[in-house]
Amino acid sequence: MATEFEVSKSSQPLIGVMLCCTAIPQEIRNSMFKQAVQMGAKYTNDLTIEVTHLIVGDFNTPKYKASI
Repeated sequence: MATEFEVSKSSQPLIGVMLCCTAIPQEIRNSMFKQAVQMGAKYTNDLTIEVTHLIVGDFNTPKYKASI
């Protein structure tokens, strides 16, 4: 039988993930963030030290350049 932790982890596989986007259209970004939150992720519009994953629509942006 699965433990409570295992059930939680399987239903929210993105726990601990902090997303940020650059050069992604707003309607796509909103949909993506909504789905990610349902899977346990968090998101921010600002590139901060807490961001674990930057989703890039164009490499020629200040956020992308700051992340490399």
